[in-house]
Formats: sequence, structure tokens, C-alpha cells
Amino acid sequence: MNNGMWRIAAVLWFAVSVSLFMSGCTTEYDDDDPIETPYGVWEDFLGQDPDTPALPDYFANYFAYAFDREADSSTAYVGLRIVGEFGYARYMSYNIYDSEQGTSYGAVTDFQMKPLPGNVNPFVPGNSFQATNRQYAVTVAPEGYTANSEDNAFIFANEAIRYLTVVLRYYLPQGNAIANVPIPAIEAFDIRTGHKLNLPARHSVKTTSIEVFQERMRPLFNTIVDDTLRFYHSVGGGQFNCADNLYLINAVEMTSNDVLTLRLFPPTFPSDNSEFGKTDVRYWSLNQGNDDTTTPLGIFDSELTVSSDGFVYVAIGNDSISLRAEELGYNFMPWRAQTTQGTLLYRNMLTDPKYAGAISQVPYLNFNNPANVYLLDATNYIGNHAPTGRKVSRTDFISGLAGIIPPGN
Repeated sequence: MNNGMWRIAAVLWFAVSVSLFMSGCTTEYDDDDPIETPYGVWEDFLGQDPDTPALPDYFANYFAYAFDREADSSTAYVGLRIVGEFGYARYMSYNIYDSEQGTSYGAVTDFQMKPLPGNVNPFVPGNSFQATNRQYAVTVAPEGYTANSEDNAFIFANEAIRYLTVVLRYYLPQGNAIANVPIPAIEAFDIRTGHKLNLPARHSVKTTSIEVFQERMRPLFNTIVDDTLRFYHSVGGGQFNCADNLYLINAVEMTSNDVLTLRLFPPTFPSDNSEFGKTDVRYWSLNQGNDDTTTPLGIFDSELTVSSDGFVYVAIGNDSISLRAEELGYNFMPWRAQTTQGTLLYRNMLTDPKYAGAISQVPYLNFNNPANVYLLDATNYIGNHAPTGRKVSRTDFISGLAGIIPPGN
């Protein structure tokens, strides 16, 4: 699949996922009945849903099932078996969390997953991405249980997790919000006997207060000291981070008279599954964030035009600058954050360890030293591979003489 097809797939996904979301937006979630959403037992967190918190990628969909392992004397012995089909998407994975902490305790990525006998994994180069026999199984259980050898297993420390949360992700899903395959089926079993059980009452992840996510991100806004746009390595802990992603994040204050100008030397990415594992990253994107950690807009790798000097230039502001931005050679991105303070999140997925711009080379942001606002700027560690930028006035931007300017001007 070429880059244009990825984009068409994303547009189609958006149209369908909006209709799916609207059809279920009045649903009341009742923890006593786990089958309540348009996706069965799974709670949906669509990247383009304006209420989805924790800095989701705008082009990704997330589906979660959680239960309280201390609800009664038997739930500590509950395991889960999930059977599904590999999605038609750029990427898919499973992560497990404790929903009260929001930190990953384990992950399995599409290309690592074993298919069930007689099936194929389409994320493995050489296999057909359109294969119809694409089933897999995932087992999630506490220590002491030995999973079926055919399954992809998550075995976690018994004391580590109270609110066991399984999250399925699709990035750039094709066809619809669930990547054109059925939503996976979940069954519960007793790890001591192997007998099937009724699914435990769902612990709704949507009950987590938005203030929890805001509080975790609030220190970032201390890095706003001038009009230079600096990006910092964020660990992502507490924001239901994906184990396969690395993040650089910038905090900014914006008014209707401001324009953000950015530049970065982009990583290479695959045009189809035959190139998986052969490029710098599987996927990269730039997302805006509100101060409540929701995502109003994003832009992803193949949507961006590379300039003659090999860099990607982006201008972010209100719609009135769009034509001038294109004349100057920028990729225009309208500012859609609803709050004065917002964020820009640069995401790299499945980074090749040999990639010169690997975000892992950048130390995590901390405030142990006031000078870290300058010292931990990602450009100090990976140079032009990190986004960098300048905030300018709309008037100066229109003049073409201010900000990070593309070649030829």
C-alpha cells in the first residue's frame, strides 16, 4: 500500500468511526453489566473523540477492558483469553496496565504475535497483508498459570495490578474504527481449574478523572520561558503510554495572533507491510493537545511534504494564514486547541535502534536543575532529528521574514 492509500484509509476510517461514535454517544456505562458499548465488552477511546484523554494519537483507536481483581475472593484468580483477527492497520498491539496508575506492565506488538494454527500474521514481511485466515489468541493471567503454547501470553506479578486493564490499539485502521475485523472476543477462566467463568463486572476506565491526567502534565508548562519551541523527552508514564512509542513534547501558549513555525528532519517510514522493520520508524506523527490532555488535531508522516533540503516545515496557526503558509513552503496545520496553554506531541513508533534520531538518546525531562529547560532540549542530543521551532506574530509570519523559514524564501 502506498502513502496515498494510507491517507485514503485514514479518511475512510474517520468517516466511519465518527458514525460509530455518534451511534453510541448516549450510552450509560454500567459496571454491573460488562456488555454496554458499541464494541461489546470493550470501552472505546477513539483518537478523534474530543473527550478522549491521556494525549491519544489523533489517528489511533484504543479499546479497553478492565476489572477489579480485589472485587471478591475469587477475582484474583481470574485469567482472560482474547481471540481476534489481526486488524487491517499500520500497527496494532496489546498492552496491560493497572488503570489507577496508567503505566504499561507489558506489551505484545503485531509482528511479534503468534497466529493460531492454520492462520498467518499479516504484519510479518512476506505474508499477505490481505490474508483472510488471520486469527490469534492472547492470554492474560497472574503468575502461577501456564498459558497454552499457541497463545500470546501476558503473565504478570500477582501483587502488581489491582485494576487489570487490557488495551488494544489500532493506528491508521482501515475501513472502520476496529480495522475492518470483528472486535475481539474475551472470555474469563479460573487459573486454578481452567474452567470458564462469567466475565467480571467491568471497571470503567472512563471513571478516571480528567484532573488526574491534567495534574500529571501540569509541570510541563514550566518550560515555557520564551518564544523558542523546545521539545523534551516524555516518559509517558501515567498517560497509558504505548510501550512501542517514544515521545517528544512541547508546551506552548497561543493566542489568535500567534503562529508556530517548526522544522525537523523526518524519519523514514514504511509504505506497506513489506517494509516493516526496514525503516527508521513504523509511524510518526505530530499532535496538538489541550491542557486537559485531549487531542484536537494531528498530522501523520505521509500527509507531510518534505522540502528540497530534506526537512519538514510546519506552520501552525488560525486558518487565515493557510494560503500564505503554503506559498512559503510550509505544511499548514490549523491550531485547534481550545485552551490558551497547549502541547505539541511528536511521536515515533517502533524506532530502529540504529536510527540516528532515536528519541531514546534524549534524557527524560526533569526539573532537578532550573537550567534543564535549556539543557534537556532534544536538539542538544539528536540535533535536527528533533523538532525545533519559533513562535512569531501573525504579521511577522505573513512578511515571510520571521520564524523557522523553508528554503527559497
